[in-house]
Amino acid sequence: VFASGKQSLRMQDTATNCRVTQKVALRPRACYRLSAKAKTKGFRPNGDFKLMAIGGDGRMLTFHNAHAKSDQDWTEMEVVFN
Repeated sequence: VFASGKQSLRMQDTATNCRVTQKVALRPRACYRLSAKAKTKGFRPNGDFKLMAIGGDGRMLTFHNAHAKSDQDWTEMEVVFN
C-alpha cells in the first residue's frame, strides 16, 4: 500500500517507540522541508506522530507533532527547517 510512487514503509504494533531514520548531507543556512504521508488504522496512542530533524552533533534542528488520528486516510505532514 502506498500513497504515490513505488515505495512505502509499513509500521505495525507501534505500542512502543517506533522510528525511521535516514542520514542526509545538508548545507549550512539552507532551507529544507521534511515531509511524509501517513495512513493510519487503529493507531495508538492517538496523535503521537512526530517529524524531527537532528543535527550530526545531536542538536534538535526541528520538531513537529503531526497529530495523526487513530484512523485516517493518506495525509501529508511536513515541517520546514534550516
